[in-house]
Amino acid sequence: MAAHLIEGKVHMLGRDINTDLISSAKYFSGKGLARHNLNYVLYDYDPEFGAGYEPGTILAAAENFGCGSSREIAAVLFKELQVPAILAESFARTFYRNSINIGLPIFEAPDVTRMFENGHIARIDPASGMIENVTTGAKIYIPPMPPEIQKIIDLGGLMPYVLEQLTAE
Repeated sequence: MAAHLIEGKVHMLGRDINTDLISSAKYFSGKGLARHNLNYVLYDYDPEFGAGYEPGTILAAAENFGCGSSREIAAVLFKELQVPAILAESFARTFYRNSINIGLPIFEAPDVTRMFENGHIARIDPASGMIENVTTGAKIYIPPMPPEIQKIIDLGGLMPYVLEQLTAE
């Protein structure tokens, strides 16, 4: 399974977007984390975000995206919203790994906030590390993911990857 091109409209976010802003516990309902209302994703940062999010929109953020607590639900909610990829100038390490573990494509790209504006179209080639602003024609290149990490993402997360490894043996 090879990495495929990811393309979508961009929604810009700021810096230091922490996991409490992404998935505040006050919006959980019922029993456990699986009962989070998707309308409340990023609600304390932008009350219109969750309810107005269009599936397929790529998120682009400044530094330190996903900082704060280590709750995996923050990454899971973006996958449930059908976010195809997140670009950020830097990520909190735990959020970065949680995203890979659930198969959410995530790319650290310096200066990405200067490259895009809301509504621009982004094209990402995970295999080459190319990030293109289709709207303006600007391109940057980042190191591609190591092949095994890309395979985890391509298979949809760590669990499908482990199952594939176990059945191959």
